[in-house]
Amino acid sequence: MRLTKRAKLIALISTISFCIVLTLVLWIFMPVCGVCGNRLCFGSCLKNPQGSTSIESPTYEQPDGVTSIQLAETAEADESYMENVYFIGDSRTVALSTVGIAEDHLFAEVGLSHENALDKRTVVMEDQTIVAIPDAVRITAPKIAIVNFGVNGIGYMDEESFLEEYREMILEFKECSPDTIFVIEAILPVSSGYEMQSNVRNQTITNMNQKLYDLAEELECYYLATDTVMLDDDGALKEEYNSGDGIHFSQAGYEAIVQYVKTHQVP
Repeated sequence: MRLTKRAKLIALISTISFCIVLTLVLWIFMPVCGVCGNRLCFGSCLKNPQGSTSIESPTYEQPDGVTSIQLAETAEADESYMENVYFIGDSRTVALSTVGIAEDHLFAEVGLSHENALDKRTVVMEDQTIVAIPDAVRITAPKIAIVNFGVNGIGYMDEESFLEEYREMILEFKECSPDTIFVIEAILPVSSGYEMQSNVRNQTITNMNQKLYDLAEELECYYLATDTVMLDDDGALKEEYNSGDGIHFSQAGYEAIVQYVKTHQVP
């Protein structure tokens, strides 16, 4: 009887020792998780706090080592740089012609919104044919295109529809000219007086601009925060940049926009 108990004890010790050695061997040769760096994660690194599985979006890498999609301040661009820049937008873009931007570099029309920018024929080409903006982008294939829409839709469109229409527009532009660098420009503010007489609110514009930043990251575009130089301390359009109607800009306002473009070059 004593030998039987002794034999059982030896067998148990041997089994435990074998399991320990096997565990150590498996641990040493177990591959490391490529996401969290742990050997034992069982996919927990792919779960958010609510427990649903999602993989974190990769960091967007910009040319020349730029780590943010928002264009940073640079030295002032010369005319050769500006010759490569085209502007796409509504009446606020049309008026850039008053501060030296060539009209053939403006794909814009008064009252245009990103809802109808893909279909409405607005751009007069050299041969006097009138085409929609996507066709103009396809024909000219600009090196850089700065897109500024939103003020004509933000007062009545819900957020989901607004962003989906904007996404569709940018994707169409990119398909028409894959080599063009597209820049999503912040929606520019309106005056406090304009807020009182319309459905457009500067706080709504500010919130949507964050969404447009995220959209720029998603679609691998740059983001131009021109609104930062147009806002007063109360978050409305600076009075010296107000043309008088609260939504369009004075000469000084358009000069400030162009100056911002020149000092925030695409790498």
